[in-house]
Amino acid sequence: MTRRLLALLLSAFAGSLVLGVAAPAHAADYYRSWTFFNVEDGKYVVSMVGVAGVTPADGSVEAYRYAAPADFNKPNLPRLDLANITFDTVCGDTAAVDGQKRVAVLVDFGVTEDAEGAEVPGATAECAQVDTKATALQVLEKVAETRTKDMGGPFVCAIDGYPASGCAPTVQTATPADSGFVTVAGDEPAPAEDDGSNTALYAGLGAIVVALIAGGVFVTRRNKPGQTA
Repeated sequence: MTRRLLALLLSAFAGSLVLGVAAPAHAADYYRSWTFFNVEDGKYVVSMVGVAGVTPADGSVEAYRYAAPADFNKPNLPRLDLANITFDTVCGDTAAVDGQKRVAVLVDFGVTEDAEGAEVPGATAECAQVDTKATALQVLEKVAETRTKDMGGPFVCAIDGYPASGCAPTVQTATPADSGFVTVAGDEPAPAEDDGSNTALYAGLGAIVVALIAGGVFVTRRNKPGQTA
């Protein structure tokens, strides 16, 4: 009886191992949220401190990106080109003031795959002029409307109303790998405007062409035998 019982137990244990191997794995979960970056030496660096725990210095550049990273150790970076968008290009026209600091704030609202049918706002780059003691969150609040949630400290859920609801939801699909840069809203080249000068030029040329054609017909008719003007 003892040997038989042992055999049954071993058989049951082996069966449980097979069932464990055969059981389907759960799909990976990703968290879609805003990630906070500091710009250091012309590169985006993920901040290891929350927005309320960072006090940027005058001349700093900070950035935010909305995405569901496939790897949180290598999150999707903001797609604003740091070769062209710098502190000087964003805050160069803002004069320094005693007791205040200037911080460039870059915001990339992400891609349509993460929008759930909503319209993705265009990327922004704005200069915040705030008290020298202002935190990164206070800097962001100077240039954008924010919605936060207390998670042991304020966590940014939305910037300028995007997304409209929720806070770092769990999703089943990660953000696709990025390619290329985005243009900052308002920096697109404006279409050429017709101030009326070309219209007058074209009208004048048209009149000359008509006159030449009419003159040619008149000369041809005069040169034909038996015809008079």
